[in-house]
Amino acid sequence: MGILWSFSNPLLMTLMYTVVFGSAFLQYFDHSIVRYLVYVFVGLSVVTFFLNATSEALLTIVTNGALLNKIALPPAVFPLASVAANLFQQLCTTFPVVFIISIVVTHDPVRVLLVPSFGGFALLTTGFALALAALYVFFRDLSYIWASARSCSG
Repeated sequence: MGILWSFSNPLLMTLMYTVVFGSAFLQYFDHSIVRYLVYVFVGLSVVTFFLNATSEALLTIVTNGALLNKIALPPAVFPLASVAANLFQQLCTTFPVVFIISIVVTHDPVRVLLVPSFGGFALLTTGFALALAALYVFFRDLSYIWASARSCSG
């Protein structure tokens, strides 16, 4: 259910946003429901990746503290593994869909070549994940703050 869920979650949220906000925002997308769906799906996929990766990485150093005391291991391994797992999940589910959508909808080879720029966003997410995991070691209330920020964004 994991890979299916990571694809269906942005898809269902896209459909929900289209039903609720579709008519209000169509004027900004040249009255094209397809363009609106594409923009919302890509945006939700990126936000879902960022929030899932950083939320999972936040707790990793503290929850694996006993393992860190027993084995000589750099603490950054745990948040990096969390981000890598979420990135793999994104690459298997939504990245191919975004690539196909960019080919079919835009018909512009330059925009299709911009799809791999998701790697830069993955590096940004990795930086946030490492910072949050390090801060959580000292500020345990950070998980509650991050969870409330996550619930506000989707």
